[in-house]
Amino acid sequence: MASDYQGGWTAEVDFVNWYQNNTLDTIWNGGNPFPNTLSSLGAQYYPPVAGLLMGESYHIIPGTTAKSSISVTEDTALKVSPAGVGQTMDPNHLGPYSQEGVWQISNAHLSGEASGIFEVDLNGLVSGNALAFAWSNEFRPLSWGTLTVTGAGLPSTGLKFYTYDGIYQAYLPSTGGAAGSVTYAFSLNAPGYAPQTWKGAVSSGMSGTGNNLYLEQTNIPVPEFSNITIIVFSAFASSLYLLRRGRKPTG
Repeated sequence: MASDYQGGWTAEVDFVNWYQNNTLDTIWNGGNPFPNTLSSLGAQYYPPVAGLLMGESYHIIPGTTAKSSISVTEDTALKVSPAGVGQTMDPNHLGPYSQEGVWQISNAHLSGEASGIFEVDLNGLVSGNALAFAWSNEFRPLSWGTLTVTGAGLPSTGLKFYTYDGIYQAYLPSTGGAAGSVTYAFSLNAPGYAPQTWKGAVSSGMSGTGNNLYLEQTNIPVPEFSNITIIVFSAFASSLYLLRRGRKPTG
């Protein structure tokens, strides 16, 4: 048996937004605890966390040796790993922090320990409002609009985010650009509306408000059926017509 653990260990870390602890204070009354009301001892309400609905477990690690060229975690999701499920993790988006390099951990003797001190960078948060012109001749909050972001350090296909209740949010890394910022291209699309495109610079740790978007209707009908559905429906209708025509009346 080797005296040392063998192998080139690396570490990946991921973060997800969550609410702060909101444990209610307790008053003792004759030895029986009961929770206080929200108004009496100041138990706090926390507003929705920025980026809370973006998920977790997708991160881009520069310099990784992963087969996906993104991260070992991404390899685990894709079929390049034996345990892969064949689907990318990028719909889960980036978290509030990014690991900007491969973390190497030295080998250790049996029963020994190895540790390291590393750092992560705070991503920039871009957010804004997205409204769409409705049938009632007024702008209303847009949900499930697709926001595509492309730029340095992201996958070639870019990352996709989605609006909810008229809000869009995106955590984006700022490394690799001049003066500590990266300029990204943004595009917001929704069926039946003219797309909106713009560019914006993202710096590390920023929390900036992006463009407030107002989507106009294209007045082009949105197809309700796919081509395959139309073909199948047409074939079914033709069959019914032929069957009805082929029947002979009985007297």
